[in-house]
Amino acid sequence: MVRTVNKERPLELLDAIVGHLTKHGVAELSLRPLAKAVGSSPRVLLYYFGSKEELLVRALARLRERQSETYGKIREATFASPSAACRAIWQHMSAPDYEPLFRLFFEAYSLGLRHPQEFADFLHTAVEDWLEFLAAPLSRQGYAQSESICGWTLSTRFPCAKRHGPIET
Repeated sequence: MVRTVNKERPLELLDAIVGHLTKHGVAELSLRPLAKAVGSSPRVLLYYFGSKEELLVRALARLRERQSETYGKIREATFASPSAACRAIWQHMSAPDYEPLFRLFFEAYSLGLRHPQEFADFLHTAVEDWLEFLAAPLSRQGYAQSESICGWTLSTRFPCAKRHGPIET
């Protein structure tokens, strides 16, 4: 009997893997315990994802997708200023229910900083998504999108630019 490939299984596994990573983190990730936790085998995980590293890259991409879905309503809201947008997102991110995802995000981000080539997409989307979100109120005030993003980039990297730069936040 020939077994057909279940095309939905990788996504189901990724969701289960993200759930496992949320509880246990990525620092001591090992395929055998992970496979057992998600109801699979190391061999199946390698079949679908190729390597432990690729599995992790895909799981982090799935985490970002889920975060984007979660922040959909906040992203759609209209904020008068970047600081109002920051307060709204912080209120959501600092909620007790969100704490495990918050920890996982920063653990993954630090892993990405240690291995930037492997996690380039994760690092890029993690930063770009936030800059676009935070720049939106400035764009609505008439600043070009590139100016708004540049203003946020400067104000987060060089706090004095925020006080002396052309964009008031």
